[in-house]
Amino acid sequence: VGVRALGVNLPGHFVAGIEVDDDVMLIDPFDKGRLLTKEEAIQRVEYVIGQPVQTPTSGDDLPIATQHQWLARILRNLEGVFAQSGRRRDLSAMREMSNLLELNPS
Repeated sequence: VGVRALGVNLPGHFVAGIEVDDDVMLIDPFDKGRLLTKEEAIQRVEYVIGQPVQTPTSGDDLPIATQHQWLARILRNLEGVFAQSGRRRDLSAMREMSNLLELNPS
């Protein structure tokens, strides 16, 4: 489609970034794809982690996730879900994938 999607690696909350011209449009995949301003994204993070965070001075300062970071975060989240729900086999599989990812950081 010609759209470049980025993972924005905020503490406690992961959002998607879509490059539009020279700017990044933020989308919250956990809130039905709602568009966010940078300020709303920071407010969401502060709500989730329960403390203020230092606000980046520009959209370029938002922490863009590498593919490795994106996958590692997904695996950690799945580990948490499976641990809480007692799904030991699935938890074990996610841990195995996380270990493989740590062995191959590139």
